[in-house]
Amino acid sequence: MRAGNSTAAAPFRLGVLMLETRFPRPPGDIGNPATFNCDVLYRTVGGAAVDRIVAHEPLDHELLDAFIDGAKRLAGEGADLITTSCGFLYRHQRDIADAVDVPVVTSSLCCIPFLRSSLGSAQQIGVLTFDAPALGTMLSSLPAHDGLVLEGIAEGGALHTTIHQDLETLDLKRAEQECVEATRSLCARSARLGAVVLECTNLPPYRNAITRVCRCPVFDLPGLVATFSHGHSR
Repeated sequence: MRAGNSTAAAPFRLGVLMLETRFPRPPGDIGNPATFNCDVLYRTVGGAAVDRIVAHEPLDHELLDAFIDGAKRLAGEGADLITTSCGFLYRHQRDIADAVDVPVVTSSLCCIPFLRSSLGSAQQIGVLTFDAPALGTMLSSLPAHDGLVLEGIAEGGALHTTIHQDLETLDLKRAEQECVEATRSLCARSARLGAVVLECTNLPPYRNAITRVCRCPVFDLPGLVATFSHGHSR
């Protein structure tokens, strides 16, 4: 070891803005600290129910201010990166990022511009989501997000119902099978998928099963967090 380089870098700390929910979060989910190989700081945003975030309209000013305040508090607690527990907060990426002095990645959807520049023009990007109609409405208002292939998990299925009704139990085997079925439907809609993005932060626990079906790179929020943590140094 060279002299002068004996000081170890401080550990990477992830800050997560959580919706106010109680449903199970197995390993792989953003809400389970075992998902990450780093310190995790969680802050629940009061009043942030699923149906207020997964919607056709942007957040009202009061709720958006609550997310921004939460981000400021996480930054003040030492978070090196701030993220969220719902991909639909992507629409407020700029609002939250402008409010703090640390990087913000609200959603796995943040990787879409990168994928667009990386894939050939003949390839398409698929998105597995909690609510395809609502996500389609949201993305239609954002530049350079046309041509995506969207597929939602089955409404009324075990995973959708547990999240939508905020239940305290979840059949993990059924949830995985529903993710497999949604992936098959996505692949049936496009034979030119170059990548699949998991919008919903509750889908990464089933990533391996999803990847076996789509046979192309799968991008999720824990993966983006890992990229930031690997590149972190102080």
